[in-house]
Amino acid sequence: MLTGLKAVREISIEPGEGNLGFFRSESLLKGRDPEVELTGATRDRLEDQIIVSLSGRVAQKRFNRHSVRDYHSRSDRQKVIHLASYVGGEGQLLETYLRWMDLRTEGVVVRFWPVVKDLAKTLVTRRHMTGKELRQWFLDWDLTKLRP
Repeated sequence: MLTGLKAVREISIEPGEGNLGFFRSESLLKGRDPEVELTGATRDRLEDQIIVSLSGRVAQKRFNRHSVRDYHSRSDRQKVIHLASYVGGEGQLLETYLRWMDLRTEGVVVRFWPVVKDLAKTLVTRRHMTGKELRQWFLDWDLTKLRP
């Protein structure tokens, strides 16, 4: 799966102060400064984290496009714009890069849609998962059930 999952600290569908659930992550860039040196490995980490951050909105839109509200993913989008600025530059270049990352994320969500649906069912039951629990859940999921 995506290395971006390494950054996930916790996910929840429990309503909280000012939210109806949340996704918390940490930066995969520990010890790296993309402004100084953007290596291929750093770019891959950035893009994995961007895809993970965008995937919630994309999945919600795929499940029920009428349920999506901008405020649901506002903080995720702000994080994505910050991360993308290291790779995509600014202005029109950044907008184009963000659109490309949106399309890549849509492709990942479509490819792994059975996994996404099962994770949603698991969250309805469990309500909350730590990053460690989430990563184990993915390891336990039988990826051979996916079509090539």
